Amino acid sequence: MSRKKSLLIGINYTGSQNELHGCHQDVENVAQFLSYRGYSDDPRSQVILRDDLGGNYNPTGHNILVFRPHAPSQS
Repeated sequence: MSRKKSLLIGINYTGSQNELHGCHQDVENVAQFLSYRGYSDDPRSQVILRDDLGGNYNPTGHNILVFRPHAPSQS
């Protein structure tokens, strides 16, 4: 059985003119749903990038590309 992987990204643009509300909660809701559907929340299987976490878990273009192998392939 293949391991299921997920890459979840939540960006609220906090502090900007275009600030959104709820994106971080949406990511948490999707993570909970995926867990219910059998996806592991182990860091090797699921990565969450949010603009309030900072560091390696900030959703920069670089970090999205670094964690891209976690996203499903389009084969």
